[in-house]
Amino acid sequence: MKIKHFANPGKETALGLSILSFFMIPFVGMIDYFTGPTITFALIYLIPVLSLAWLNDRRMAVIFASGLTVLTWIAVDYFSERFSLNILTYSWNFFSRFTILVIASTTLSALKQSIKDSHHLSRTDPLTNALNKRGFVELAERELYRATRSGDALTIAFLDVDNFKTINDTFGHSAGDKLLATIVTSLRLHTRKSDLIGRIGGDEFVILFPNTGQDVARVVVAKNRDMLIEEADKLNFHVTFSFGVLTCIQPPESVDAMIGMADKLMYEVKNGSKNAIVFSLYPD
Repeated sequence: MKIKHFANPGKETALGLSILSFFMIPFVGMIDYFTGPTITFALIYLIPVLSLAWLNDRRMAVIFASGLTVLTWIAVDYFSERFSLNILTYSWNFFSRFTILVIASTTLSALKQSIKDSHHLSRTDPLTNALNKRGFVELAERELYRATRSGDALTIAFLDVDNFKTINDTFGHSAGDKLLATIVTSLRLHTRKSDLIGRIGGDEFVILFPNTGQDVARVVVAKNRDMLIEEADKLNFHVTFSFGVLTCIQPPESVDAMIGMADKLMYEVKNGSKNAIVFSLYPD
């Protein structure tokens, strides 16, 4: 989690630190000039450029910062008379220093992207690209915290595909995989960007609707259930869906507890007629 937050600061924070990094370049040059040639500032000149590479995904900004840093660096050498005026010398120093800065910043950017990709893969279901349980719980904890502070209701829906095993047995596992991916695609089309969709079992999914009371949840979940049946029919998979929907007027003690209560509601449907939705409130 700490790595994630460090790799992905907020937009306002990243912008402020990026601007600060640009201002560091002439500041470092000024210190280098007054310090004199006895102390090398090669490592210090790297700091603002590497900071920008970490904070900013815009390659041109990093290249511009690298060029500005090298110009500052060479200007300090020239005005402090650290080497004689020679166009070839200046050209070589500019090229070599610029190349070093670009390579270093590119390497750091690749490291940052690798960390982001690793974080994404560890929290995403590879088949459906929905959140896996770990990813869902992590993000749902934040929504639970927000609901605790704001006092807003939130709703969780637990859904299961009725008779999913018959799809695998009749059409093969590739057909079952296609149905699962279609479920997530359909849910994304008919939910908000702020809603969380997770796959926490073979054919079991959860949807968290932040800032959503029961009246709204009844409409939204019913619409999604109808859409899921329609999409499955298009694939000639005549399946139905059982939903357990819990609206929390007060946040429960944990995300796992919330999932567990919604799971029990879903099993009430599974043990009954299936192909239905059960709604409940917490606390009762």
